[in-house]
Amino acid sequence: HCTSGSVVVFDDVLPRNDLEGYRIRRTKSWAGDVYKIFGILRALRPDLVLVPLNTKPTGTLIVANLDPTSTVLDDAWAGLVDELTSPDPQSVPDEVLSRSVAADPERVLASNVWPRVKELRDGGATDFDEVWTDLNAQRPLWTEPAPE
Repeated sequence: HCTSGSVVVFDDVLPRNDLEGYRIRRTKSWAGDVYKIFGILRALRPDLVLVPLNTKPTGTLIVANLDPTSTVLDDAWAGLVDELTSPDPQSVPDEVLSRSVAADPERVLASNVWPRVKELRDGGATDFDEVWTDLNAQRPLWTEPAPE
């Protein structure tokens, strides 16, 4: 039901330790193995704009540049379930635990991209390629310290 102007948000994608990444809950703050979605989308859908956010306690992932005609994930579904469903203990990748892939959420929210998305949506646009390209291009800036 999404269009190219839609944004999907996943919660709990950055567990802080392996225990928070277990499939079966063992901690108060818990992410489960949702962190795996980032690697899946990065590998199978390089056309998507993926922005992991360093939110507390267990991170958020923004996904943009959606293509409602894509069947890539549907086609891979059965194999993915078999490959990614594993019993605990889960071993969370270092890039997730260190949050080295994560952006500062305040900087992302302050980006000029969001007013442009709203303007395009309000105007009935169907092509968001330029705005999502700009969002992706800003990515390196988000992890640098904000100017004082």
